[in-house]
Amino acid sequence: MDSDALPFERDLDIHYLILQTKDFVVFLDKELDVDWKTTDAYDARQEGDSLSRNKIKNRMASLECIPNDHLRTNIRRNYKRMLGEGLARSFNHDYENAMSILDDAEQYIRARNIEAARYWQLSTSCLSGIFCGLAACLIWAFRIQIIPILGETGLYVVLAGLAGGLGALISIIFRMGNAQITTDAERKLHMLEAISRIMGGVISGLIISIFVKLGLFVPVFQKANEASLAMVAAGLVAGASERWVPSLIAQFENGQKVPKPKGGK
Repeated sequence: MDSDALPFERDLDIHYLILQTKDFVVFLDKELDVDWKTTDAYDARQEGDSLSRNKIKNRMASLECIPNDHLRTNIRRNYKRMLGEGLARSFNHDYENAMSILDDAEQYIRARNIEAARYWQLSTSCLSGIFCGLAACLIWAFRIQIIPILGETGLYVVLAGLAGGLGALISIIFRMGNAQITTDAERKLHMLEAISRIMGGVISGLIISIFVKLGLFVPVFQKANEASLAMVAAGLVAGASERWVPSLIAQFENGQKVPKPKGGK
């Protein structure tokens, strides 16, 4: 910077310089927060033009409160730089372009937050789904030792529940592109939501497998002497469908008979 441009520049904690003139300087400090400094002479000339500038400052302050600490440093720097550019435009009385770049900054940070949220949800869901798959493989590998403890029916009920967890993972993967993700939620909330959806799939698989065993569902498999396969398959489908089990429970609450597929008696 020109040492004669601003007499107060030695007092500034400048990490990234956005704009400097003889009247003001806008910069990012070491915490990547937008900061600025104006001369007394500049402030005296702007006494009658503070309303539009304050509107820009208020918008910038609001945008700075959008969570971004979890993002990479270069993304945060780009975002804060856009905010600083908007403030610098306002100091030059270019309020239209100042508001325009602030709009761009908001779209930029929300898009990055959505990307981060999708990563958190998908990574947590995949880890939970992998756990269900590994648990199912281990249970099947040691089924000879487990059957005396749980019984054959209990074994397949557990396998159906784990299959429901895998079904929920499939649902999350297929629907992620259309999911309405809250961009301002914390990381732990996104992870908890992903785990809860996998657990919902496990519970759905358990419930449906019991329905199948009781003959309330998928009688075609039972007629083919494949009730165990039907339990696991139904668990997988129940986990993938978020509405199937709730709709069945609602039918029981209303005293309705559980519908059977066409072809069943």
